[in-house]
Amino acid sequence: MTITFTTYLDFLWAGLLKHGQTGGLVPSQKFLIVKMIAPVPEAYRGHIVELGAGSGALTVRLQLDVLKHESLRARSIPVWREKSGTI
Repeated sequence: MTITFTTYLDFLWAGLLKHGQTGGLVPSQKFLIVKMIAPVPEAYRGHIVELGAGSGALTVRLQLDVLKHESLRARSIPVWREKSGTI
C-alpha cells in the first residue's frame, strides 16, 4: 500500500473509533485546502493554530506552502503526532 492510501485508512479507522475527536471520515481534499489558504498573505510569518477535530492537513499545507518551514506541533491528535514525529 502507498503511504497516502495507508494514511487515509488510518484516518478512516480513527474516524470510526473516535468520531468526536476526528470530526469526519476523510481529511480535507487538496483543492479545498488550496482555497482555504488562498486569503493568507504570502508575507505572513505569524503563528497558525488549527483548532478542533482534524488531521492537521490544513496546518501542514500552511506550514509548507506559506510559512516555508516544518515546525509543526500536534498535541491532541495522538495518531497524527506519532506519524509526524512532533511533540
